[in-house]
Amino acid sequence: MTGVLFLSQAQLDTWLNTGLVDMAQDTLTVTADNASFPVVPAVHVKSVVDGTDSAKLLGKVKAVEALRMGGAEISMGAVVMGETAYEVDDGFMVTVQLPDRSSARPPSKPAPAAKGGEADLLAQFILNKLS
Repeated sequence: MTGVLFLSQAQLDTWLNTGLVDMAQDTLTVTADNASFPVVPAVHVKSVVDGTDSAKLLGKVKAVEALRMGGAEISMGAVVMGETAYEVDDGFMVTVQLPDRSSARPPSKPAPAAKGGEADLLAQFILNKLS
């Protein structure tokens, strides 16, 4: 099973500066074990600066290319879609292979729901790779 994690540019810069990861073209590589993950430039839409959220982007993570194809204008920290301006975090969508949790527990006992959901699982997966 695969999952997608948003990695902010600020967090990526921290990891790059400390040597935990390398970045080349469209691949993020964890230096400790040479694990590589495909990445796509993306933004996390944090707030509406002006206008109304008719595109329903608030709180979402969107690939930069998909936004451009939809007519958005994108600059560092901002996206303008139609008459609406948004504040965004720049970064990347990282695709990771998640372990198959269904085989880890007996079928009669369902796995408990993860605190915080899928995003926490993905974040923990990446953080485990970096520690």
